[in-house]
Amino acid sequence: MNVALQNSQVISVSAHDDRSEPGFERLARLTSFLEGRLGEWDHLPSLVRVQLLGGKRLRARLLFAAAPPGDPEQSQAMVRAAAAVELVHAGSLLHDDIVDQASRRRGHCAAYRLYGERFATRAGTFVMEEATVLFAGLPLDARLAFARAARAASLGQLAEIAHTGNLELGLRERLQIMDGKTAVIFQLAARLGAMLGGAGSNVVRTSAAVGRWFGFLFQLADDVEDLCASAEALGRPPGSDLRSGVVTLPVVFLVEARGAAAFGSAQSLAWRAEEPLAARDLRALFRDAGAFARARVLGIRWADRIEKMLEDLPDGPGRCWILNLTKQVERVLLERLEVADD
Repeated sequence: MNVALQNSQVISVSAHDDRSEPGFERLARLTSFLEGRLGEWDHLPSLVRVQLLGGKRLRARLLFAAAPPGDPEQSQAMVRAAAAVELVHAGSLLHDDIVDQASRRRGHCAAYRLYGERFATRAGTFVMEEATVLFAGLPLDARLAFARAARAASLGQLAEIAHTGNLELGLRERLQIMDGKTAVIFQLAARLGAMLGGAGSNVVRTSAAVGRWFGFLFQLADDVEDLCASAEALGRPPGSDLRSGVVTLPVVFLVEARGAAAFGSAQSLAWRAEEPLAARDLRALFRDAGAFARARVLGIRWADRIEKMLEDLPDGPGRCWILNLTKQVERVLLERLEVADD
């Protein structure tokens, strides 16, 4: 559930119209490419089309940033790969909104609320199948990378649902879920950018590792955002994960510190989180249990790890962009935690 971060300052700092961004021209070509594909899908209503073209396309932008400057043929393959990665993500969001019973997506009413769960489920599946069609036109190593990532992402989503309300979930198990549901697609994007750009095997491996750890950091920031951001910033009351019974990393830390009863208390507060006092008490519960302090330590550690790995990549604007993006996510994470300390 990445709605919160997509509405926060993390992504808005790096807007689509930043012509200094690596891959800006490819990003414009990606928009045209997606618009062309959407023009072929007459059966999709206008709202779904708008949502598919919306968002910040962070995974595509990471793919372009991880790619060295290449020839037109490489660029064409990368645009196709970026479109496929974005469609995988967009299709999963159509499914996520049903699971999470979310009310809004990318500034609009969630599709299932207008068209029903049956249609939204099929639309999400169709969009992800279209991504498979796009990947079929890429080199074999890219197709294999996609197949592995798609499988891992599906398993990660299933694992999170299977462990709903499981208060015996530990740090290691939660990280495995985060790896599948979030990190693996960022990892795929960074891997494909380097791979399709003609980078050597060491650079491809390091780029993939950078994408993976960025995914961990991104998901942690999203988990904290859901607990610490205001209802106004989120566009909904805080604590939606808690209300759904999702055992996020802060919840793991809370239960380890205070036991299962603390989860029940947190969930009760989450159901009243539209009340400012209840939202404040919810933050205080996690803060006083040391859950936010542990999240802060992990976030700083992961951001430092990404920065160190980036040193092993060729210097250039792409590396700088990924570093800046990492720092932006880390900064928002720490700022949200500072609010919780007040």
